Formats: sequence, C-alpha cells, structure tokens
Amino acid sequence: MVKYINADKLKKLFDETSANADGYCPNNVIDMLPAADVRRIKRGKWKFYGYNRFGEPLWECSVCKGTTIFNDAHIKFFRYCPRCGSAMSEEGEKDG
Repeated sequence: MVKYINADKLKKLFDETSANADGYCPNNVIDMLPAADVRRIKRGKWKFYGYNRFGEPLWECSVCKGTTIFNDAHIKFFRYCPRCGSAMSEEGEKDG
C-alpha cells in the first residue's frame, strides 16, 4: 500500500537535522520530485435500465445515472462508464 507523506513536514525535519555526510541537502531532492497524480477512484455497478424504442438494452451507471446501450452478452467487458469514467463491477445486475 502506498503511503503519502507531507513534504513540508519532511523538509522541516530535514532542516532540524544536519545535512547528510556529503553536505548535500535532502530538500533539493524533494523539490525535484514530481507531484504524485493522486485521485479518488469512483466505483459503480451497471444496472439494467430497460429497453429503448428499438429494443436495445439500456444499462445505467450507479454513479452518474447515465444510460448506455450495451449488448447483454458484452456488458462484462465494459469496465468503465463512458460518461463519468467510474470503474464498474464485472457483471451488471438484471432483474428480469
């Protein structure tokens, strides 16, 4: 599991201690590091919504409530909602 740190507190800790044996300050290393690309992953499930006027099955995203046309046999291959990008469960729920 990844552990995120507060870079400002780490710099303060380095400032309170002396520089390393080579005289190189670790603060410079921290400043050179790129910012982590951290974001919350939305997770949802496909729920069978019904059929459109052409008889095509509609599936609803539990996160954004948007509907999408998917063939019943292929719903398990769509791992992300095309509207909101939520990670979806492997299988949709169809009541009937």
